[in-house]
Amino acid sequence: MANTVPNPLVLCDPLQVSTGRTIRAQQLGRLAGVHNWMLADLRAAPLVSQTWDASICRYESAGGLYVRACRWRVPVISDAHTSMRVLIYASSTPTGAGGSVRFYSSGAALSVAVAVAAGSTPTAYSGILTTAAIAASDYDDIDMEISAVTGSEVTVHQVLIQPEAVVGMGANLPASLIDGLEPMGISSQGADYPLSSAMVIRMRDAAEQLLTRPRSLFCWSGLGPSIVSYSTGAAEYMQSYLHASHIPPNAGDLSEFTVWTWCQEQGAATVAYLDRWRTDIGAGAARVWAQPGAGQTSQRLDLTGNLQRVGERDWRTLGASNASLYAAFGSRSGWAQVASISAWGR
Repeated sequence: MANTVPNPLVLCDPLQVSTGRTIRAQQLGRLAGVHNWMLADLRAAPLVSQTWDASICRYESAGGLYVRACRWRVPVISDAHTSMRVLIYASSTPTGAGGSVRFYSSGAALSVAVAVAAGSTPTAYSGILTTAAIAASDYDDIDMEISAVTGSEVTVHQVLIQPEAVVGMGANLPASLIDGLEPMGISSQGADYPLSSAMVIRMRDAAEQLLTRPRSLFCWSGLGPSIVSYSTGAAEYMQSYLHASHIPPNAGDLSEFTVWTWCQEQGAATVAYLDRWRTDIGAGAARVWAQPGAGQTSQRLDLTGNLQRVGERDWRTLGASNASLYAAFGSRSGWAQVASISAWGR
């Protein structure tokens, strides 16, 4: 009766469920197993993946206080995915005392600190950021912060943030609903009787609901002002060169996706206006998230041959080549610059 996520996961044999065949209990159990796996693991893929060359994401200070290095806005894939694995590839000054990289969830007001040992050779570190259920919104803002005392400079070379599956392979899902969907008991699907219409309806409705889980398509952050002041070559705003993001496998429905931009006005303007996204962020506003267009929550992704063009507004072309999505964004437009940008969709 357990709501098990099978290990290994075995798919149905299509030849055994074709028209005219008797559908055996084994196939129904496999269907239930796939259903449970999707509840637990579907779309639990990387939300953030960013790398820095030339050791520009680095910091130290006399007080060893945490300073913000990055801020990303990421989608929440379900109400049951309440933990994120954070992985960093980092190093610290060889003769120092090491330091720490902290990740903070503003939606849950919780954080996890990952210790970085002294040593000039970059090393992989990981931690679990428990966010709890974020019911008030479909997104969360994640800050990455660096702490190191003088002589213990910490450098982050790469970061990856990925939701943890609700349970691991071979474990049992809780009996509670996941985004309103009910896990299934694999062994309770019955003997060799006709397939229950109630089960089919539940699985069909669940599949439709699961396909609405978002996927991160593009997530990038500039470096915080303290990092920029400390590290030569670091930039707080998106520069005018190509930024690449992997196209997810099994692309699904990418006709619409949500785009968020974190904007800061360029100077003391009467109106801070980000022309490329047609967004007025208001005079005096500093680093505020804004969606494109007044009251507009999504942009279309139109496919034309090899090119993908975003929206009907003043966006640049996104070109698809092999497994990467190349996005060219200018360093500034109007009075505002882009400090962070995130796009997600199905």
